[in-house]
Amino acid sequence: VCHGPKGDGTGPTAKTLTIKPANFTDPKLMASETDGSLFWKMSKGRGAMPSWEDQLSDTERWQLVAYIKTFSKGAAK
Repeated sequence: VCHGPKGDGTGPTAKTLTIKPANFTDPKLMASETDGSLFWKMSKGRGAMPSWEDQLSDTERWQLVAYIKTFSKGAAK
């Protein structure tokens, strides 16, 4: 609902947030994000983003990191 189905940060809830969700389709942004940083951010939460540590297993969060990385593949650079 925040990052959107395309991972571009334009989900239906995004417009209500003061700090906009990350655009996972941005190759420059994603090149600066390590797998570990994405895992930590989704595990612990940041600002308006909730923690997913209690809802998703470690394996599911690592799978989500891999999925998030696919949004920037093939994006215009």
